[in-house]
Amino acid sequence: MDSAGSIRARVHWCTGALVLVLGAGVLSAGCARGAVQPEPLVVGQESCAFCRMTVSQPEFASQLLIDGELPKFFDDLGCLHAYLTATAPGPEGGIVFVTDHRLREWVRAEAAVYTRVPEVATPMASHLVAHATPGSRDADTSLGGTAPAGIDDVVPGRWRRRQE
Repeated sequence: MDSAGSIRARVHWCTGALVLVLGAGVLSAGCARGAVQPEPLVVGQESCAFCRMTVSQPEFASQLLIDGELPKFFDDLGCLHAYLTATAPGPEGGIVFVTDHRLREWVRAEAAVYTRVPEVATPMASHLVAHATPGSRDADTSLGGTAPAGIDDVVPGRWRRRQE
């Protein structure tokens, strides 16, 4: 093989290798989408994306993750709802996490159980509380009388459909 043919063969080989590497990266990025994890909340350093108050009570916090954007944190489920109601979802939508009030752990919004607890003073007075499961809600001894609330009270349907 002459030197020009050798160079062409190397260029073709390198191009093919680059396509394989880039293709694997795109494929793994696509797979990673299903495994989105919540961002850590630095209590006292994040501001609510809706009301701008400092997120200081993690048991009422929530977050919205949108590809290519910084996470948006909320201090009250009512603020999350108001923000999502006022904001049109993009073509990719977003992922919403809420905090289990008792366990202080993140849970996907569509999997959570919601209640309205008039006796609990949430940061912006929505009185909405989230739990990962009915069992977690029932074990939350800090709650008095509760009334069931639906996911529509937290995440509007037009946002939910994009998360599925």
